[in-house]
Amino acid sequence: MRLIVTIVSLILFSSWITNRNSYDNFETNDLPKSKIPLFNQESVDSIPSILRIGVMTPKYILGPYDPFFDPIAIGWNADLRRNSLVYEALVHYDPYSGGLQPMLAEQWVVSKDSKHWTFYLRDDIIFHDGSKFNASTVKWNYDRLINPTHSAYVKPAPYISFHTIPFDFVEIENEFQVTVHLTDPFAAFIHECAYLHIAAPTSFIGPNISHPIGTGPYELTSSTYNDNFQNFTFTRFNNYHQGLAPFEQIHYLAQEEFADEIRDQTVDMVFMHNTIEEQLLNSINWEVYISEKMTRFELMYINHNNQYLSDPRVRLAINYAIDRQEYINQMNWSDFSIPMTNLIPPDVPYYNQSVTGYPFDVALANELLDKAGYLRGKDNFRFALNLVGDESRHPEIIEEYLEAIGIWAPPNIPSDWAEYWREGDYDLILFGSSSYNDPDLTRLYLHSSSPFNTGGFEEPLIDELVLKGAKTPVRQEREYFYYRVQPVIQQKAPYIYLTFNKNIYALIKDLNPFVFVNTIEQIYFNYSTQDNQLLGNFKLSQQQVEASNSHKQSLYPEKFQYNNIEVTDYPIYFPWADCVLTPLQEQKYHVNITMSKELKVFLPSEIEDGKFILATSDQENKNYLLRCYYDIEEVNEIPHDQLALFLYNEERGEWEELKIQASNSTFRYLEVELSGKRNLIQFNIPNFLKTYKLVPFFAIAIGGLVVCAVSIVIYNYRKAKYIRGRILK
Repeated sequence: MRLIVTIVSLILFSSWITNRNSYDNFETNDLPKSKIPLFNQESVDSIPSILRIGVMTPKYILGPYDPFFDPIAIGWNADLRRNSLVYEALVHYDPYSGGLQPMLAEQWVVSKDSKHWTFYLRDDIIFHDGSKFNASTVKWNYDRLINPTHSAYVKPAPYISFHTIPFDFVEIENEFQVTVHLTDPFAAFIHECAYLHIAAPTSFIGPNISHPIGTGPYELTSSTYNDNFQNFTFTRFNNYHQGLAPFEQIHYLAQEEFADEIRDQTVDMVFMHNTIEEQLLNSINWEVYISEKMTRFELMYINHNNQYLSDPRVRLAINYAIDRQEYINQMNWSDFSIPMTNLIPPDVPYYNQSVTGYPFDVALANELLDKAGYLRGKDNFRFALNLVGDESRHPEIIEEYLEAIGIWAPPNIPSDWAEYWREGDYDLILFGSSSYNDPDLTRLYLHSSSPFNTGGFEEPLIDELVLKGAKTPVRQEREYFYYRVQPVIQQKAPYIYLTFNKNIYALIKDLNPFVFVNTIEQIYFNYSTQDNQLLGNFKLSQQQVEASNSHKQSLYPEKFQYNNIEVTDYPIYFPWADCVLTPLQEQKYHVNITMSKELKVFLPSEIEDGKFILATSDQENKNYLLRCYYDIEEVNEIPHDQLALFLYNEERGEWEELKIQASNSTFRYLEVELSGKRNLIQFNIPNFLKTYKLVPFFAIAIGGLVVCAVSIVIYNYRKAKYIRGRILK
């Protein structure tokens, strides 16, 4: 009896382990869902008519402001925040999840070589001056970066990432469809689109902006400035496509500090830069918000042409000599900073957790410098470096760390330290930058030809990997290249890492349900319905439904849909859908793609879980090749030759396994040729191979039977022997 109980227990445990690791139980990679703030009618009725925003701004930023209302000529990240009240972009980052979502464009597709980007635009949007938003206005804005003969042509500064977009030309397909063609592959272009705000052409007189006109929730109605402040008044745009914003006006004031205004509560919202006012933390009326995502980073640029710093052992030694946590504590940044361990922040896609940075180790730093042959002299120093920085980053702290390993580096604090960075006139320079929501920042900061790489760093392998990561829009392929490059960056130490920092802002508590700041510091609001009766949910998909019945597609779809997409003679990648479609004829045709773990609307009732693609075409005689990508996590590291695609035959009511044309275990994809009719494809493990999951069950069951049989034989043998002994006696 004990033996039977043991066998049954082992069988049940094996079954549990098998099901726990089953491919059928994988989690989908659906977009994260937004949180929705809570509020009630009473709080709606108490909304003030004016929101007063204060922005702590360095002295050198203050002064003339007009150029920085130009979406292309922004000066620093606060300009982007302010401009987000007036302008919008084709896509945006969701304020809660941080995921990239449609905005002025409903959806987009991109060619497999990431050189052709087609956007399908919303048709219900107007600018503040009443002119219509359409493909022509998108082309007009993008042509400002492309065509030197454009009436409003402007060349971005070399430290603005727009400068690196390889534009070719913009093609208008129809009134609400536009294709941006690039000269070179560039997967991060969609990220840049989130920063490229669309302005009405009527905003400009020649290349200069006369008055900012956008599609956003507010219009600029007045402004004043001097060397100590900038003051703007924005008024609510009553025809905004997502509904009415909660405040009739916004007063936006930029100056160096707001201690008096915070104490007297003459502002309602304050954006802070590298500091938190103590009175905010102790106030019962204010709430301090620190973003979840890393939005900025602080590091030291290295001049790789310097005879000492060209040696990677010296660069590694300086990295080990910096006590990053102590630096954070001395800077009073402990509330919103963490030590920097990687050029890619931990909340950016494809961050490699195995790259752990440089722990504080002065002994190791000195050992590296000794082995490199840089010994201490009579003055106890090995050599001298030119350390440049501004006062707010306290270069004297870094000076002490360098002195501990025998490097003499008295700080140079010029009035315009950024000019030193642009000209490469430094050995080491303290530098802060807005973070990047895309790992393409490795190309911006490390590629030998990048204008951001003012230190002259060169490494052929890094050049190769960051370019390959920049080319493909398919996330599985990008992941491969960026995972590979991060350990190489760690080894070569092209920068001195310091800190990752987060956004900081404070808000009067009563206003919490109505205003929010997203990961790139853009300001968002709860919007009301068009008749201004009741505020709607913050979730942007709900706003769109309330604002226009013609736009019902959720921004957080349970299944990813691309309707009536025009496929050309080059492969098309469908964002979020993990598939690439390649037409086999040189003709254009239209295709619809839907992909999800569950397509209950289309699937027969008895169907196993899996990853499904629904592909339909406007012509049945068109053929195409479907490349279906999969995640290692989804299939629990099952060999790629044991994966399959199944086509559902509606006439026969059953699934048919398709012949795989090609597969790739490195980038994890399968290719299959399909006809242009309606096809429902299940990406799964072949049925005859799924029996591998029963191996533990069968092994334990057979083992149990063997044990039972042996036990019975032994028992009978002993019993017979005992009986024979009794008989002989």
